[in-house]
Amino acid sequence: MKTFFTKESISIFFISLIFHALALMKWGIHVTNDYKGIYKPAALHMLSVIMGGGDWIGEFGNLLTIYDTATHLVWIIVVMFFNYCFAESACYAIVVFNILLTSVLYSVLVAFCQRNFGNKIIAFITGLMLLLFYPNFYWVLFVDPTCFYRALFFFLFFLLLSPYLEKKPYVFFTTVVVSFLLLAMVRIDTVVLFLPIFVFAFFRLYQLWRIKFIYLQALLLSIGCFVFFKSNLAESIIQVIYSFTKYGYIVMGDGSYQNSTIAIEAFDTAKAQNFLYILTRFSKLLVYRTFYYLSPLRPFWPTHYMVYHGLFLGVVYILSIASMRRIWVTKNTFFSMMISFFFASILLHGLSRIDMFLRTAVTPYTFLIVFSGYGADYIWARLKGITIN
Repeated sequence: MKTFFTKESISIFFISLIFHALALMKWGIHVTNDYKGIYKPAALHMLSVIMGGGDWIGEFGNLLTIYDTATHLVWIIVVMFFNYCFAESACYAIVVFNILLTSVLYSVLVAFCQRNFGNKIIAFITGLMLLLFYPNFYWVLFVDPTCFYRALFFFLFFLLLSPYLEKKPYVFFTTVVVSFLLLAMVRIDTVVLFLPIFVFAFFRLYQLWRIKFIYLQALLLSIGCFVFFKSNLAESIIQVIYSFTKYGYIVMGDGSYQNSTIAIEAFDTAKAQNFLYILTRFSKLLVYRTFYYLSPLRPFWPTHYMVYHGLFLGVVYILSIASMRRIWVTKNTFFSMMISFFFASILLHGLSRIDMFLRTAVTPYTFLIVFSGYGADYIWARLKGITIN
């Protein structure tokens, strides 16, 4: 641990603390409607049952049904902890927790970059870019699971790839499953964002079993497909995609910006059973959402924020192209997975909708910024005539 963290990574930790403290003093905290309407009531209800000595296991199942919170279970436990420890000051405590967690994450990422980059200064600048990306410091001030989810995603990402690199396949597969369940109980986005990890894991499973266990592998795959299509899971996924296609939202506002919405034409109920109409509408939404998701210019944002964000992402995209060239040479597993997560996020937002302030994009874009730093280091190495292995 002592050799992992460097003076640059420790500096980023304290810079992040100061930066977010100043942002907190200027803008204060923001309590989301989901926290007031779902997370806090569910957490307080569960806390009262536990403190009262009731049947908290049975009540817990009822609670998930009442508040429809199965996909936010881990976050509700976090909210319950803060409400128990800090009572009326829980919201402020959660934001301070966001700041600490985010600062630790940035410190870890800078240390990680310094171990993989040839230039330590570029790794440090990558940390500053993480700090200055507008949605990153914007969502830290919200009583919301965004920062918690991002930090947990990154820590589990490093954790699950470690046994793979150490050639411990069964530990790797177990860690993949546990990581997926934990993250899915914070945000349902995990179902799509984890697709690269699942593909990677199944590919490794195939390599491991292709000779001795080929028949067992075929049997397990057949059973998995049968369970998937016979259960309600496949139908539920189709219904969710259909509902997003029906409502036709591209960009959706939140809070006081709920009217800031971009959508295509209203759904024609007379053609609800017309497969070609549904497919055409779905394809149109997929293209529009992908464009708005990747666009550096954000609709409905104040001009100065939009220009800042546009210039920032323009640099990140250019450097990411250089990084893709680099991973083609180095075959680096960590950075290959990072860009895969971002591509999965394009699919996620193409199938659903785009939050006006990029709440669900904070984690993927953090991966992309680290990935772009890898490209900046590649450009530096080429200019210096250094061979990339």
